[in-house]
Order: sequence, then structure tokens, then C-alpha cells
Amino acid sequence: MKRRNFLLLGAVSFAASAFASTANKANVCDSTWYLHPDLVKAPNNIILKVRDTDSALGRYNDSSCVKDISMQDVVKLHGHLCDGLVFSFLQITAVLQKLFPDGVIDRTDLRGACKNSPCMVDALAYLTGARINFKTLRIDPTLRASHIIQKISTNETYEVRIMPGLFPENLKIQEKQIRSKISKKETVTPEEIDRVEKLADDFIAMMLHTPLEKLVSLTKLDHYIFEPVSSVDVFGNRGDVVNKHVPKKQ
Repeated sequence: MKRRNFLLLGAVSFAASAFASTANKANVCDSTWYLHPDLVKAPNNIILKVRDTDSALGRYNDSSCVKDISMQDVVKLHGHLCDGLVFSFLQITAVLQKLFPDGVIDRTDLRGACKNSPCMVDALAYLTGARINFKTLRIDPTLRASHIIQKISTNETYEVRIMPGLFPENLKIQEKQIRSKISKKETVTPEEIDRVEKLADDFIAMMLHTPLEKLVSLTKLDHYIFEPVSSVDVFGNRGDVVNKHVPKKQ
């Protein structure tokens, strides 16, 4: 108990200090500045209940002791809310609801695979507990925009992806154009990024308000054998930081 009180006091002190250091700035962000305006009240702002273990010695939490995980939590891990994180969260959620119909997700009993995307890997690791170093997270470039998730104890496995035709082609094209300019070391303008971000925000709004059964497609994979990363190159470059120095409009 003393340890928890100490940690809490430290968190409060740090928060107060951080606030004081920014209070005099012209534009002080509110506490939800990093979220999509539709998220809080959206139908797909789903809260997941997860069960883990108590300590490094690995005993289960009591069956009644669960933690809530929200899309906001995954955003804090990932660094920003983007369309890739939203569709990853919703895809994985649809599978977890299938694998754990009682509503409590056992993050000690899951493994999964996805391509080498910051959004998809972060969502998969956070929601399932899968990790490359535990041989429970596989990087598979052939999966494109889909996830594969397997319940270890039963081998029940699903592949999940966005329904065909829902991903905006214009968003895909314009994002590809910007990445092409980056690879050629050409200048990317604030206006180009603004246009892509607007398209992504519109896509996010659609996903947040579309019932999961109309948004994602699940395919059961019978006799699926999960293979940990071995020959696949797991290294890649972060695409979500390449434009961090491009200014925003004043």
C-alpha cells in the first residue's frame, strides 16, 4: 500500500509540474486532444475486459479481477490515433469476442500474426499480449491488412480483415504518393499531409459508427499451425515519424 501511495504521489507531483511548465503557452491542449472527436460517444468505442497474471511468478489474477482496455489506451501506447490503429483495434476485437464469448479475454492464452506495420503490431501486442520475444507474435508481410489470432489452449484460429471495398482508394493513393516522395527525398508539404489526414479522419468516423459485422470479415482457419518468426526479416523503418518536422498551418 505504501508503494502505491508513493507512486500516486509521484504521478500527481509530475503532472502538476508538467502543467505548470505549459500553462503560459498560447495553445494549451485539453486532455483528449489526441482523440478523434467522434470516439468518446461512438458505438465502436468498445471496452474490453482482460485477465492477466499477478506478478513475474505467473499466477493468474482472481477470476473476478479484470482490467478494462479501451481504444484510448492503445492510442497512448502507439502515440497517435490513426485509421490503421482503429481498424486493427476493431478487427482484433471482433476475433476476441469470438474466442472469449464470456467477455473476459485471457491475454496469457493468445498468439497472432500481422504484417510489419506500427499500428497493427502495437494493437496486436497490446490487446493479446503477444510478443516476438515470447514467440507468440509473428511478422508476416503476406497478410497485408489482416490479422491472424489463435487461442493457444484450443488452437481455435481466425483471420480477420476489413470488408472488401470499405478502405478508401483515394486515401490509399495519396498516402502512397507521400511515401514515394519521402523515398525520393522530395519535399512533402503541410497541405499534402492535411489532405491525407482529413481522408483518414473521415475513414475513422465511418469505422467508429459501422457495426462490426458489417465492417470486418472473419474466416476460421482449421488446422492452422502458428510458426514464430524465424526466416522473415522482422526489422523495418517507422513510417509514422518521417514527417515529424513538417510544420502545421498556423
